This record gives sequence, structure tokens and C-alpha cells, in this order.
Amino acid sequence: MPPPPPPPMETGAREHDGFYLRMGIGIGRLSASFDSERSAELQGAVEGTFARGSLPIELAFGGTPAPGLVIGGTVNVAGTGDVTTNDLTVNGARVTDMKYAQASLWFVGPFVDYYIDAHLGWHVQGALGIAGLNLTEGRRGQTEVRSRTEAGGLGFALGGGWEGWVGKQWSMGVLLRLMYASVETDQDNERWGYRALAFPEFLYSVTYH
Repeated sequence: MPPPPPPPMETGAREHDGFYLRMGIGIGRLSASFDSERSAELQGAVEGTFARGSLPIELAFGGTPAPGLVIGGTVNVAGTGDVTTNDLTVNGARVTDMKYAQASLWFVGPFVDYYIDAHLGWHVQGALGIAGLNLTEGRRGQTEVRSRTEAGGLGFALGGGWEGWVGKQWSMGVLLRLMYASVETDQDNERWGYRALAFPEFLYSVTYH
């Protein structure tokens, strides 16, 4: 007699399909260049930059309309503290740098994540949406220049990585991410523009899919 047929594989197990949830946290670098046509506190046109190690976080959820293709929404954040500006100038002249207690870049919008093989872990992702940059307690020496800055605009995120299965629906892995935003604020009749970049960002990810 021929041997009995093997039992059928469980549908959806260890396959990237259905509901999708990803959580990630890691380490990275947050930098930005900024300018203002006129600052009352600094008494002139301002330009400068800053850069600092950061803590990146990601939360994403969605569905899988085609094998390995995920469409959904994501919230990305990169935050840091004790940020000191570099090359701060007022009216073209070098001045003493400012220090911010905290700086954070956030991004909210739709995303696409594509697994090259629906049963394996290599994937690439992209997102486009609304972004913001928050700065708190800007000081020069003992003088408070600005208590809080909230700038808004548009941004995008790109990433890629690998995940390995640790259960029928759960996987863990690593993700390399880039996040960029061009934002501005018109606070107290002063226009400030910021070009913020969070890169590189290395995240440890946990995914239910």
C-alpha cells in the first residue's frame, strides 16, 4: 500500500498575510539644519545645525491585499536630549551656540511594506505623510531664547531589513530606517524652517503577521 499523504500545511502559518502589526525600538542619529529670516531674541537672521544620537521608535499596522504586500499606517518617532547647535550665525556672524533640553522628529502617514518572499523575512518599506519637529527650552548661556518650538510639514521614511519566525504568526528582526522632514513654523510672527534627517536608525523589530 502507498504511504498516507502528509498532513496539509496550516494555512497562514509562517506566511506574511492577513493582519499586520509591527513594533520597533533602537538607536540612531537625529540631525537638522535651520534658519530664520528674523529672530527677535537673537536680533537678526539666523542659520545653524544640530546633530545628536537619538532613540527611534516605530508602530505600524495594516493589512495584506496581496502575498507579501502590506498597506497600512505608521507612526515613527526619533527623540533625543541635551542638543547643542553647531555653527550658529546671526546676520552672517558666528555667535555662541544654543542648547535645547529636548528635540524630537515625528512622522505619521500611510506606508507600504513588501516582503520579497511571503514565507521569508527580507522586506523593504516606504512611507509618505505629515511630519513635525519639537524643540524645548532653547537657551544661550543663562538666557532662554525660546521655551518651545513646534514645526509642522511633510516627510517621508524609507527602510529595509530582515525578520525570522519565532512562532506561527510572530517574527523578530532588525530594520535600517531613514526619516526626513521639511517643516516650518510661524511662531510670534517669526518664520523658522527646519530640514530634519533621522539616519542611520537601527531598530529591533517585533512583528505579528
